[in-house]
Amino acid sequence: MHSQTASQYLSSRPCYSVSPHRRCRRYRSEYGCRQVQPDFQQLRQFEPVGDRFQKLGIALKGAIALQPSNPKYLNPQMHPVLMPLQDQGEIRILLHRPFSQVKICVRSRGEVTLTALDHRGQCITQGCTREAIQTASSSAQFVPTVWLSVAANQLASLVLSAKVPFVIEAIQLTGS
Repeated sequence: MHSQTASQYLSSRPCYSVSPHRRCRRYRSEYGCRQVQPDFQQLRQFEPVGDRFQKLGIALKGAIALQPSNPKYLNPQMHPVLMPLQDQGEIRILLHRPFSQVKICVRSRGEVTLTALDHRGQCITQGCTREAIQTASSSAQFVPTVWLSVAANQLASLVLSAKVPFVIEAIQLTGS
């Protein structure tokens, strides 16, 4: 039986809670690395991300790093963000280590869906930004920042999808 939760919340605070100058944020315990946060600042403009974070136990398919040119998508830290290669596309995150919780900070004017899949490709749990985006003002100076979170046993991959442009500002993974 899978333990599962899905949640989202609107945040006016930046996605980073630590200095963006670190390569990867890791918390160590006697069992090894418990939490990982890939540092997008090390990525170059228009760089396909792919296996760039392989050492952290993840691979991203369909993502490119860039600095947003639209001022509504700018983040206070001015660090690169990840965006789908296609306008109405998806980003797939393959997990090569056992993670039990994943939090992803996205910025979008429309609904973004985060789907967690097991090793057979079956949906374990799903979360979306629908409610958080509806509460944000459409005339806001910036596109709202929303954290999507999934927690489940046997996570194998995640799919972020939307019918509108979106960017990923941060990813936090917690080991099982």
